[in-house]
Amino acid sequence: MKRTLLVTGLALLLGACSWQNTRSSPSRSSTRISSDEIAAITAGTATDIVRQLRPNWLRSRGPVSTSRSAPALPIVYIDDVRTGDPSTLDRIPSHNVSEIRFLTGRDATTRFGMDHGGGAILVTTKR
Repeated sequence: MKRTLLVTGLALLLGACSWQNTRSSPSRSSTRISSDEIAAITAGTATDIVRQLRPNWLRSRGPVSTSRSAPALPIVYIDDVRTGDPSTLDRIPSHNVSEIRFLTGRDATTRFGMDHGGGAILVTTKR
C-alpha cells in the first residue's frame, strides 16, 4: 500500500514537472506589449502593432458618463507626452517602438486626471 502511494506520488510529481518544462512561453500580459512581441511580427506603425497583438485596446469603451454621450476612446501618450486619440499611433514607425502599455480608464484617470474614461495607451520609443 505504501509503495503504491509512493509510486503514484512520484508519477504525479514527474508529470507536473514535465508539464512545467513543456510550456512554450510565459503568458502574455493583457496590459503590455513587449519589445520581444514587437520584434516577432511584421508591422509598419504602432497602430499595426496594437491591431495585431491587442486589438481590444483600440475599441471604444462607450459613453463614460450620462452627461457625455460621445464614446470614450483611449488617449495616446508618446514618451509621457499626451498626443491625442488612437489615430496618432499611425505616425509612429514600428521600428521606433520599444514598448506599449495600456491603462484602464480608472488607472489612467488616477495617473493623468479626468477625461481618461476610455483608458490610455502609453508608447515608449527607442531613444
